[in-house]
Amino acid sequence: MHCVWVEAFERSWQMPRYRHEFIQIQAPTNWQLEGSSAWINALHGLDSTLPEGWVQVTEILINNSE
Repeated sequence: MHCVWVEAFERSWQMPRYRHEFIQIQAPTNWQLEGSSAWINALHGLDSTLPEGWVQVTEILINNSE
């Protein structure tokens, strides 16, 4: 099953006026951190580090613009 948010992101590029605003959406929740301390995660930068296999939104934008 395709993720509805991935489909929405890909279709947002067809919107000439608002497509660049779509990247301001909050990043997906990293459920690997579930059960751990939000304060400790923030202190060590774990809440802003992407898990293996994830990519930054900017990488997707670069690939879509080519």
